[in-house]
Amino acid sequence: MSGTTVARGPDVVHAVSALGVGDTVELVFARAGHEQTARAVLAAFPSQDDMMRMDLVGAFAPSWKDVSVVSGAFPATLGALRGRVVLLDFWATWCAPCRIAIPKLDALQARYGAQGLSVLGISTEEAPEVAVFTQHMAMRYGVAADKDGQTTRAYGVASLPTLVIIDKRGVVRDIAVGFDPGQDARLDATVRALLAEPAPAN
Repeated sequence: MSGTTVARGPDVVHAVSALGVGDTVELVFARAGHEQTARAVLAAFPSQDDMMRMDLVGAFAPSWKDVSVVSGAFPATLGALRGRVVLLDFWATWCAPCRIAIPKLDALQARYGAQGLSVLGISTEEAPEVAVFTQHMAMRYGVAADKDGQTTRAYGVASLPTLVIIDKRGVVRDIAVGFDPGQDARLDATVRALLAEPAPAN
């Protein structure tokens, strides 16, 4: 490792492959024509869910593309929801935790919809199959089918359910992967806190 020159991402991976979590690496790099040094402690390689959080939280949420509205009010663009808090749920009809989460999301929509909350669901399944399921579950929020998976990929979703929490400016503030009933109170508190934030200036 000592004295190894790296110029590309794969070079970095190769250079540290023999090291372990917690090892320290001394770095020498050039910035603005000046040589600088730094020390880095290696951490565990992040999971796919963690990488999704690193990519999205604090950034503007990707807009959805080529989705088919299945039921309820599902706007054509995310920009149409500017000024509202959005809970964007990626789910599937075959996903047992998703089925458990649906009534809870329905309850949040009923409780906070008039205050500025929009709950939306996206599934990569066929629209007719999703439509039958939404009727069976009496889902009262907007649902769309992402048949080609473009929007699901844009968000980096790898596990279901994945709930993306978006503030009034369109910025991702939190992500919940999987279903944990112990997090219900936290989600409710997060929604209330985001609803209390001022609306963005036009």
